[in-house]
Amino acid sequence: MCIRDSYKTEQMSIDTLDLTVYNVKTGPTYTVNNSTKVGFEGAYSDIKLAHQDYLEISSLQADVEKVIHPKVKVSAYGKIENRDFTNSRTTTTYEDKDGKAREFGATALVAATPKDIFNISLTHRREDTQTLYNDNVQKSVTLAYTRVLPKDMFFNASWQSKNSQYKGVDILVSPTIVRKDNARTVSALLGKKFKGDWTVSANYQHAEADSNLVNYEYENEKILLSATKQFSHSW
Repeated sequence: MCIRDSYKTEQMSIDTLDLTVYNVKTGPTYTVNNSTKVGFEGAYSDIKLAHQDYLEISSLQADVEKVIHPKVKVSAYGKIENRDFTNSRTTTTYEDKDGKAREFGATALVAATPKDIFNISLTHRREDTQTLYNDNVQKSVTLAYTRVLPKDMFFNASWQSKNSQYKGVDILVSPTIVRKDNARTVSALLGKKFKGDWTVSANYQHAEADSNLVNYEYENEKILLSATKQFSHSW
């Protein structure tokens, strides 16, 4: 199967934050038995910031999914990425983040009822870059609840906590302190599916981060309205 999708945001007042993302991914999925599937995937993403080249990501992923009970499914994956940044006219440090990333994750999904789905996900990610102060290890946990509503509508609420530990000091920020962040995100989404693989949704998100370096602390809220169409091709 080959899937292509794109994502674009336009800022009302800060054009430098305009974001465009193009994705394509393909790979086979094998059914081992009635309860187990194994898949392999290659993917490519092209990300533009302020309508300029910003980041290209190529990745390979392997995953396994197993139904261990009629209402319980577990899955796990491993992924490697190659990340290629491009400096902009005003920022010459993006390419310091060039390098590879390795990510591993596991999810347990419980269908308490046909319309109520709970899941918990754990993720471990390591990013190796051109500079020690950009190298980091991230660990996260995500809790989510999905409710299937009438008329092809659905509701999703999620909470995520992520810890990021960096490996070296950035002397331009602090000559002695190695960065460590703790971020939390809460979101709620209401969506509806339409014919032709269209999905329309409204999403509220609140995010905040604590850090031992005040430069990296933040708190923000977002309200997102989106219309998404999925294109796929199967061989």
